[in-house]
Amino acid sequence: MIFSSISHKGLIKKIKEDKIKYLNNKEIAIFIVCDGLSGLNSGEIASEICSETIISYFYDKINKPKDTIKKSLLYANKKIIENQIDKMGSTVALVYIQKNMVYAAWCGDSRIYHIRANELKWMSRDHIVLHDLLNKGYAKGDLIYHPNALTRYIGNANNHDPEIINFSIKKGDIILLSSDGLHNFIRENEIIDLVSKFSPTEASEIMKNKLLKEDINAPDNFSWFIVNV
Repeated sequence: MIFSSISHKGLIKKIKEDKIKYLNNKEIAIFIVCDGLSGLNSGEIASEICSETIISYFYDKINKPKDTIKKSLLYANKKIIENQIDKMGSTVALVYIQKNMVYAAWCGDSRIYHIRANELKWMSRDHIVLHDLLNKGYAKGDLIYHPNALTRYIGNANNHDPEIINFSIKKGDIILLSSDGLHNFIRENEIIDLVSKFSPTEASEIMKNKLLKEDINAPDNFSWFIVNV
């Protein structure tokens, strides 16, 4: 397994509210991307609590990955609510890799991609109003006028339920986790092409440089892991 990561403040925002964490050993690997909500307060604290709380569940041997992932996310939600002076929250995307199986979980609009032979095999569905409209046919109240508003996040007492799935992988597959500072500003087909053609380190450098150029000017924090299985 080869991987590369980036976590950058960008060029416009004053605070980096993204946090990334990982563990990697011979038996398992876990990668976590958290993006603190800038529309609330103390996003950098929320994402730090979220990432640290989750990863603390994975230092010991895990027998039931899905159960452990759910417990870690629900506990992170509780910890953020307990620690907040004002309302705050974080998105999260994580993958737990064990042999040829991936357990993927997300809450919010940080994404997970599974790429094979230069083609997208699977992508997480953002927890935003627009996707609720497309998938369910409705959105709550006035949220219909805010299509990119989050419908779930960690630190939300009512709407924090993560989605958790598992899928098999094989040698040559690529897993990409990213905050929205990447996929909101570089086209998805271009991202897939870059991570498929270049090594994780090379692809990370190319995407970082694209985001920092004047035509994009990196208006948001951006973070990701590129994992070549």
